[in-house]
Amino acid sequence: MASGYWFARVAPVDELVSNYNVMIDYALWAPAVLGGLLGATFSSALASIVGAPRILQALGDHRIFPGGEIFSKLSENGEPRNAILLIGGIVLATLLLRDLNTIAPLITMFFLITYMMINLVVFVEQWMNMISFRPTFGIPRFVPFIGTAGCLFTMFIINPTFGLIAMGFVVLTYLYLTNRKLKVPYGDMRSGLFVSLAEWAAKRVSLLPENNERAWKANLLVPVRSARELRGSFSLIRNLVYPKGSVKLVGLSGAGDDSELRDSLMDFAMSFSRENVYARWSVIDSDNFEEAILNSLQTLQGTFFRPNILFLRLPNHKRYDREIHSIINQARLNNMGIQLYVEDTIAQLGRSSSVNVWMRERSPDWDLSMELGNIDLALLTAYKLKMNWNATMRMITVVDESQVEQAYDYLENLLDVARLPDVQPHVEIGTFIEAIQNAPQADVDFLGLRQDPDLDELRLFVERTQSACVFVADSGNENILA
Repeated sequence: MASGYWFARVAPVDELVSNYNVMIDYALWAPAVLGGLLGATFSSALASIVGAPRILQALGDHRIFPGGEIFSKLSENGEPRNAILLIGGIVLATLLLRDLNTIAPLITMFFLITYMMINLVVFVEQWMNMISFRPTFGIPRFVPFIGTAGCLFTMFIINPTFGLIAMGFVVLTYLYLTNRKLKVPYGDMRSGLFVSLAEWAAKRVSLLPENNERAWKANLLVPVRSARELRGSFSLIRNLVYPKGSVKLVGLSGAGDDSELRDSLMDFAMSFSRENVYARWSVIDSDNFEEAILNSLQTLQGTFFRPNILFLRLPNHKRYDREIHSIINQARLNNMGIQLYVEDTIAQLGRSSSVNVWMRERSPDWDLSMELGNIDLALLTAYKLKMNWNATMRMITVVDESQVEQAYDYLENLLDVARLPDVQPHVEIGTFIEAIQNAPQADVDFLGLRQDPDLDELRLFVERTQSACVFVADSGNENILA
């Protein structure tokens, strides 16, 4: 502060900007200033000669950059000789430029970014009251905040162009290192800070109203008896949740060895991750499938990122019908959506090129309201399939001949309000059974899952539609019009 005040008193502004020797020119005894500058320069040079090669050697040890192992090697006396030679070469090349003021602003930017990030981390850790933040020298919270803002402001005061170049280089370097997925034998500051920020955000979000229809995503809970049944529905599950949804795999093992099931679930979770779908898995040791799923439903309701859809597969045999029926009822009580998948064992998912959504008729009024009944989840998931498959999607209803025009008007209005311009409205005439057999062929048909469903009747729909069927029940938290 005193130096700044002295400069302002003794030298004009133009000279302060253009004359790098202004302190020497206005000093009481110029040799003393020159000696101080030389001493500071030599001490900084010595520190850099000692420190920079060792930093480069440490980066090489952790394979931070390609070919880093060359610079991680030590000589017989323990010195990183290759790193010293590289640093010396860079310094010599810089000196040959003769005018260091050309690159000084750019180098200054990286120092300012370093100081800015240190201040930012200190501010965040203070603000979040992290137990690991126990400095021996305490400072008020506003100090690191001012330091962060001051460094950022100073960067653009010195040179906006170099400031943007330096920040862009740092961001690109971070993205490069993140994509390399380097493994370290210890936790890093980044992961700890991100976890703390995520926990803070989760606590704040939990205080908000739960129903956020515009932020809806498909988060599936998938019970698994064996890896074989999951393999048959892997593609469908992936396309029902991609890109922003998630999958929670829950394996059920009996009293025997469950290592094979664990390995299979781990492999499937990794396969989902490779498809850019967030997936987690767990195994419950229980001989009672129904009880294990009910416990999972109740337990997961207390978690923050809880599943909102129960995905079940209806097998061709009736052995598990009672359990599935009970699980469906419990899922409704826990306000979870339901997707009951009935596989077409012959056609499977066909060409994955067309999707039908069936909607009950709305006569006699055909009034469009925000409450569409049990159709929101079916439309949302069918539209996800349409987008991920690049498929044709139809919305179908069945009416008497006298209601055809009103039905088309209703469907077109609904699709317009729901912002589904590429979905085709289609009206069938006659009974529902006749319509479902005569409607345009699809690879997957979405139908409503009514209360207390007859599972044998649901199996018949695969033969009637000649396609796989997904029976859907809303949780009440979905809204295609949101």
